[in-house]
Amino acid sequence: SDMSSWRDTARTNIKRYRMQNVVVRPWLPGGRQLADGQQCRVVQQSHAFRFGCLLNGWGLAADATREARLRAASRGPFNYASVLFQWGRSLSQRTDYEPADGLTEYAQRDAMVHWCRAQQIEVKGHPLVFFFQPSWVAAQPEGSREELLWRRVRREVGSFAGRIRYWATVNEASWQGKRSLEFNALASRDVFNRLGPRGVIEHTHRLVSEADPDARVILNESYPTEEFRALLRELLDHGIRVDAIGFQSHGLTKGVTPESLLDICDRWSEFGIPIHFTELMFPSCSAAGRPALVYQMEVNAAYATCPAGEARQAEELEAAYTALFSHPSVEAISWWGLTDWMSCLDAAVGLLRADLSAKPAYHRLDQLLNTEWRTRADLSCRQGTIQFGGFLGDYEITVPGPTGNLHGFFNIRKGANVIDVQLTPATAGTAHGTLT
Repeated sequence: SDMSSWRDTARTNIKRYRMQNVVVRPWLPGGRQLADGQQCRVVQQSHAFRFGCLLNGWGLAADATREARLRAASRGPFNYASVLFQWGRSLSQRTDYEPADGLTEYAQRDAMVHWCRAQQIEVKGHPLVFFFQPSWVAAQPEGSREELLWRRVRREVGSFAGRIRYWATVNEASWQGKRSLEFNALASRDVFNRLGPRGVIEHTHRLVSEADPDARVILNESYPTEEFRALLRELLDHGIRVDAIGFQSHGLTKGVTPESLLDICDRWSEFGIPIHFTELMFPSCSAAGRPALVYQMEVNAAYATCPAGEARQAEELEAAYTALFSHPSVEAISWWGLTDWMSCLDAAVGLLRADLSAKPAYHRLDQLLNTEWRTRADLSCRQGTIQFGGFLGDYEITVPGPTGNLHGFFNIRKGANVIDVQLTPATAGTAHGTLT
């Protein structure tokens, strides 16, 4: 289809689904309304939509300057973070989460989660049950491996209860059982043999709910296959809760078109469950190197970033984000890797280069999230109200007064029309919104 047609529709739909016209009534201390003509400034503080990133390399830099640069970039456009909890080392994670029985990398993840929450960044743990498992697990007697897996689920969710709100639970469930032997993931093989995919998911989700009743469970799948559709239907028919459907979109060897992404959203919206794009990545290597990318950890010169590849990555990123943000079923987009340093597959899929300098894709994303899709307005009060259309999320209103500025905080959500805001002489920088 013609390039402009999806873009025009996306622009219209972003306005329709991601914005809301509101009438805000600011109240002065003492219950008085603002005078006609009083100037007010409204600034959006955060998005309701989850714009996420895998914070690879966080806390692992050898020197303080590098770490500070990484953290500043992590904070930039994002309000949502993927934190890796692969039980064993994987294509994205260099070490086992539990290198020896009972010895975990909890302290590093704890510091990371604490930092994210201080930056008002919501956290997702990724994932709980998968075919990357520490080698010591396979060496355990057959009867005990299953309990080790369930112990891990309870431990990770319980120790971050109230702090990690989202969990990718059973990753790639429709084929995890079949491929577990290939990866020597014998705990997965045992539970899938005994319970089948539905049983594994049901039990995992029950353990998650017991360990943290407020946790939201995401079922993350690599491809939108018919097999996964049948599994999801079966789960829902049996009353098993799924809070979000997760899809990966790796776009490694060839581009992913906005039309194909929108088609996935259309076809899967019938379930009425929010869709998360959990692992979005496009490489910035040369066009010639791109088809050579394989799912193995091997450093290959053809994968290295280059100027033409970086320009292409920025274009692909912008098109994908525009398409996905325009679809009402999508609730979150997570880029799979902030930096090329310690990236998935050691490929150039980061938004930063290995030296942590920003690629064009980082600037493009920052421009979308912090300028194009963010509301800031100077408005004049009429009959005690200000009226405007804003992106959904948390806002601060500032009203200049004779003895200093007055501030108020409010949230715009879908369907909200009239919003009352109490103004107070709060100091600038007061915490806004709440992490719920």
